[in-house]
Amino acid sequence: MSTDRSRSYEVYQRQTERDIPVVIPPGFSLAPEFVADPYPTLARLRDNYPCFRDWYTNTWWVTRYDDVTSLIADDASFTSRPRRLAYGADVAGQNLRDEPAVRNAFGHGMQHHAATVAEESLHSFATSAGGDLIADYVGPFTEELLARVIGVPKAESSRFSALWRVVDEGVGWHAGRQDRGRQAMTEMGDMLAKLIAQKRLDPSDDVLSALLIWQADASDVELADHAVATLLEVDLRTLEGSLANLLCLLMIHPDQHALVREDDEMLIRAWQETMRHSPPITEAHHYTTREVERFGMLLPNGGLVVCSAAAANRDPQTFSDADSFDITRKDLAYREPRGQFRIDGLPAGVAPGLAPLSKLPARPADRPPSHYALTAEAVVAAAGVLIAEAPLFRLDTSWRPPQVTCRWPGDVRTCRQMVVRAG
Repeated sequence: MSTDRSRSYEVYQRQTERDIPVVIPPGFSLAPEFVADPYPTLARLRDNYPCFRDWYTNTWWVTRYDDVTSLIADDASFTSRPRRLAYGADVAGQNLRDEPAVRNAFGHGMQHHAATVAEESLHSFATSAGGDLIADYVGPFTEELLARVIGVPKAESSRFSALWRVVDEGVGWHAGRQDRGRQAMTEMGDMLAKLIAQKRLDPSDDVLSALLIWQADASDVELADHAVATLLEVDLRTLEGSLANLLCLLMIHPDQHALVREDDEMLIRAWQETMRHSPPITEAHHYTTREVERFGMLLPNGGLVVCSAAAANRDPQTFSDADSFDITRKDLAYREPRGQFRIDGLPAGVAPGLAPLSKLPARPADRPPSHYALTAEAVVAAAGVLIAEAPLFRLDTSWRPPQVTCRWPGDVRTCRQMVVRAG
């Protein structure tokens, strides 16, 4: 790293034709074809550039498995930023995700309610007029599980879930979605403040009651602001997205589906292969904490480095037949990547939404499992309940085949419709 603070880093990064083996269009990540299917472009980047600078979006893209994982693990030179900063620095409340009382309530709620909510959601799906597994099972399961963990009563869970989705979708660069997200944050705060007032009189083992344990003398409004800020940082997009993608991939790969039905212990492997093959969160944004020389390039202080999980998880130098969905593959670590991405010499899938990697034991004695483990347990519970009833459901061929998509740049990449029929 140079100590010459007066230099301009662009001078040291002038490119010649030899430095540009393949032309990548400026702003490629915003193009409709990339949003529809990013993998062809990511493969070109991975094959030709250890690090690619997109001048249009002023970002550096890293796509190779070893490079992506090394950057994510390098907390001396790179850091991530809270999602709530997308709404500005004036957002009230603080993220209490790691406060012991809140962490324990969240972990207990996820473990205690996942199986019950899955069974209830399947019953509602089986008795409803609809046949869309995503809209009528995956979505309701995620929403009801979140409501119970937080402590939102059944009567208000639908409104709460709708507000949560608007707030979550407002994290990004779209002004309209951001404005709607701010309005939803205000409405959610008002709702949670009223619920916290009720919890003072009748506490339970949910997150809202845990906030009162953390700071009982705070006002209802202050605690509600903390709850909203915490919800912004707790990733449930991976839970919902990976469940949808898992069901989609099993439905369109009957041979893999048969393996899971024959041995339910293969379900956790199927989820981990889903997280490798089709991660719902496809990239992690990391910012340099200082001027860094890496990949033969000079990255300025504060530079945005996009670590592409989608590209890394299909790196042919790391995974054989990387574009194939295979729950029996031998080159994937079927364990949580605690503290490192390579376990016993095998690579683990990169899951940006479930970062940071836990360095604690798989089953800590004094706290709930990691967010990675809680997410895996919830998805396996929901998928397991459905797969047990698999003979009752078949893909409805009169509808378009299910596929993994996203709606706009930076959106969750997930299956959004999968219509099935009985029989």
